[in-house]
Amino acid sequence: QITGTMRALLDKFSGRGADPTTAPATHALLIGIDRYLDGSGQPDAIYRDLRGCVNDIVEVEKLLKTQVPGIRITRLLSPAADATGELTSDGVPTYENIVAAWQRMIATAQSGDIVYVHYSGHGGRAKTQFPAFKPGGFDESLVPCNVNDRDAGRYLRDVELALLLQRMAERQLVTTVVLDACHSGGATRGDQARARQGDAPDSKPRGSDAQPSAVGTADELAAIRSEGTRL
Repeated sequence: QITGTMRALLDKFSGRGADPTTAPATHALLIGIDRYLDGSGQPDAIYRDLRGCVNDIVEVEKLLKTQVPGIRITRLLSPAADATGELTSDGVPTYENIVAAWQRMIATAQSGDIVYVHYSGHGGRAKTQFPAFKPGGFDESLVPCNVNDRDAGRYLRDVELALLLQRMAERQLVTTVVLDACHSGGATRGDQARARQGDAPDSKPRGSDAQPSAVGTADELAAIRSEGTRL
């Protein structure tokens, strides 16, 4: 399915046999998290380690390199403690590193370039940081690898994702985003399956709540919500 999507995008926007000097570039941000690090909040952590997420990302990378010559890939990985083999990474998938890599890709890509983002890890629901326009009280979020540290760990929240996607659209990037989180792994991973979400919604305050978003200002995040974006 991923191969078909990438081929269709390349065929449509660059054309078979297109001049490689004028064809759009292809970029990928690949994020895989098996290990959810201990932290100051570990005694009541709700995000346990996973199995298979990093392997999925490694296989996706192999596929993309085979099918999309010249693709520019950034890979952020948090392998399991007992992982074997060489797992090189461009960084650890903390909130700060995920946002920075995503923003660099947006800034580097040119109008018409093809962008592929693939996240494999926990998804979660956390007490909202935007109560003025989130009456439900929770944000749907991606869960970086150090989120169990309640002093430093941060979620990548739905409104922030919406703003990143809006910026990609404004730069006229041809974008595909795959979010492999929550319960999607349960049907295929046998006895070692673990739902890719937390054990419960995260309603407790954390020290990092006071930090401003690294994606946009409070006004920008409120504006993206008011435009009707729902994630």
